[in-house]
Amino acid sequence: AYRWGGAPLGNRWFVNDDASGANSGSNWTDAFTDLQSALAVAGEGDQIWVAKGTYKPAAANGDPLATFLIDKDIKLYGGFVGTESTLAQRGDPAANPSILSGDLNGDDLPGNFLTNRGDNVEHVIQVTGNVTNETLIDGFEIQNGHADGFQMDQQRGGGLYAFGSLVIRNCIFKENFAKLNGGGMIARNLSVTADGDFIEVDNCTFENNTATSEGGAIY
Repeated sequence: AYRWGGAPLGNRWFVNDDASGANSGSNWTDAFTDLQSALAVAGEGDQIWVAKGTYKPAAANGDPLATFLIDKDIKLYGGFVGTESTLAQRGDPAANPSILSGDLNGDDLPGNFLTNRGDNVEHVIQVTGNVTNETLIDGFEIQNGHADGFQMDQQRGGGLYAFGSLVIRNCIFKENFAKLNGGGMIARNLSVTADGDFIEVDNCTFENNTATSEGGAIY
């Protein structure tokens, strides 16, 4: 089956910030050079493979409200060299870090949540409530989110703000800040049911995330 434009359903989309091909996302050579392009075209059940590099929700001096929005069931895999044809060839994703950074100007100081933070996005990743456990984020470093906006929801979940039920695996959350709670991430869906209505965090590391109220790592 094919969707309009010729992309097969259940497709893999490729992202590599060093790619120099057609920027169509159809293979490593012609990979998208930014993750936003892949998220825009991916459909339900698709996979997005992301090579090592640093990816940001917007360009320098961009909108702090920009985010990597996940609003459907997809699977994101990071940590690729950019030549693999099977997931098993990826190995340890930490060896080839795919970094999702909220530091739009690239001027953050490690361990300093006060200086040069005005350009940072409020949520590096945001997940909507219709997302289920069929969604996976696997093998990324999620860093430099700075949730300090005027609204309460803009003061939570610097690294990840999740309403939906998803699986997060093999990720590193670091240097994320929240003015209220959930520096690394906030999970707003708190109901656990037999249908799998929950958020799973598996084999993840939280390094130097902070919140001024509760949940420096997770709330």
